[in-house]
Amino acid sequence: MRLSGIVLLMAILWLDGIAPANARTPPDEASYVTIPLSIGLDRFQQDLDAVLPQVIDQSEDWVTESNFRYQYKLWKPGLPIEWNGENDLLSLTAEYHYWLKVSSRDKFPFIGYLTTSCGSTSDPRRVLFTLNTPLAWDASWGLVSDATMSSDYINRCKVTFLNIDITGVIDDQFQKEAGDLIAQINQSVEETSREELRPLGERLWVELNKPLVLDDNLTLQINPESVYASPIQFVSGLAQSSITLKAHPLLIAGDAQSTIESGSLPDLLITDPPEPDNIHLPVLIRYDEASRLIGENLTDGTIPLNDQVQIRIESVLLTGQDGVLQISTQLILFDQLGNQAPVKAVLTGVPELSVDDRRISISVMDIQFSSSFPLLQNLLALYKADFIEWAESEMTFDYQSLIDLMQDDGFEVDAGNEFHWRLRFEDITPQSAEALPEGLWLKLTATPSVATIETLPTAIPDWTLF
Repeated sequence: MRLSGIVLLMAILWLDGIAPANARTPPDEASYVTIPLSIGLDRFQQDLDAVLPQVIDQSEDWVTESNFRYQYKLWKPGLPIEWNGENDLLSLTAEYHYWLKVSSRDKFPFIGYLTTSCGSTSDPRRVLFTLNTPLAWDASWGLVSDATMSSDYINRCKVTFLNIDITGVIDDQFQKEAGDLIAQINQSVEETSREELRPLGERLWVELNKPLVLDDNLTLQINPESVYASPIQFVSGLAQSSITLKAHPLLIAGDAQSTIESGSLPDLLITDPPEPDNIHLPVLIRYDEASRLIGENLTDGTIPLNDQVQIRIESVLLTGQDGVLQISTQLILFDQLGNQAPVKAVLTGVPELSVDDRRISISVMDIQFSSSFPLLQNLLALYKADFIEWAESEMTFDYQSLIDLMQDDGFEVDAGNEFHWRLRFEDITPQSAEALPEGLWLKLTATPSVATIETLPTAIPDWTLF
C-alpha cells in the first residue's frame, strides 16, 4: 500500500474512532424558538356587549313565591363594558341598574297587601356583573372557556326599619338569565376558536415548511417538528400567548430542494418546552458552492514553481466522505516560451474552521499528481511541500457573509396578514466544520436569550365571538 493510502486511512480512523460501514450523516439537533402571539379582543367585547340582556322587565305582573311576591326591572344603562386589570382571566364588567318591589302574598284584613320597595326608574340601585373566564389552549388549536358570572351590588336593597336585605331576589333572577349566557359563551368560544384559529395554524405550518430563498445560492429550511403553547394572559384588551416551535433548521448554500412536504398540522403540546442551552444553526455548504467560493478566492490563479515555470489553476472541485475532503484541481504548466502541459492534482485533507477571521481552510494530508507525461509527474512530486503550503494558504473561503445575513437582515416568515415575523440571531458562535457526502457541514450556535422573533404586526385581526 502506498504511503498516501496509509495517511488517508489513519486520518479516517483518527476522525471517526473506528470508521463505520455506512457514510456519516449530518447531525440533526433540535432547536426551540418562541413566537409571541396577540389576539385583539375588541370584537369579543362588542359581541359580548350585544348579547348581554339590555333589560329584564318584570314590572307588569307579580312573581309569586311561597310567602311573598315581587316585581322588578333590571336594565343596562348604556355604559360600556370595562376590562378588569391584567391577569390570567378574561374579565369584563357591565353595570346594570334596577328597582325591586316586594309584597306579601296575601292581603291582610283592613290594611291589604304589605308592600315595600327599593330604587326607582329615576333613582335606581346599581349592580356590577362581571364575567370571568380563563381561556386555555387545547390540542386541536382551539380554546377552552370556563366562564363564571359574579355580582357586586353597589347599594344593596334593604327595606323596613329592620333593614331586611332582599337583594337576593334580583340576584337569583339574573343568575338564571346568566346561566344560559355562560353556556352560550363557553360553547361559542370553543367552536369559533377552532373555526378561526386552527386555519391560521395550518397556514403557519405550511409557511414554516416552505424553503425560504434568502439569496441566489442560500436557502433556509426550518423543518418544524412540533409546537408548544404557553398559557394565555390578558393585557389591555389583548389575549397574549406564545407558541414555541421545535424545529431542525438547516441553512443550505448551493442547490436546495425547492419544495418540502409539510404534512398535517400536529396537535398543540400543552406543556412547557425544554430550555436548551443554545440554538443550533447548522449550515450545509454544497460542494459545488464550496468549489465556486474557493475558485473565486483564487484571484491570481497561478503558482510559480521557479523562475521559468508556473502553474495555472483551471478548476477546483471539492467532494467529501467521512470527514475527509478530496480536492481535484486541473492545472496547466507553462513556461516563458509558451509551452503548456495539463496536470491533475488531487489533495486530501480535513476542513479547518477559523473562529477569529471566520474562514474555512483545508489542512492537507496528502497530494497526488497525475499527467500524461510520467517525467513531469515525477518532477512535480519534488514540489509537493510547496504546493501543500500554497493550498492551505489560498484554498479558503469566508463564512462571515452567512453570519451577517442571519444577524443583520434576518429571515421573514409571512403567512398573510395574520402572521409576519422577522427572525434574527445574535452572538452566533462557530463550533465545527466537517466534510460529509452532502457537503461541508458548518455548525453554528446562538444563545436562546438573544435569539428573538419580532411580531409584525402585534396582533392578528380581532376575533369574533358570536
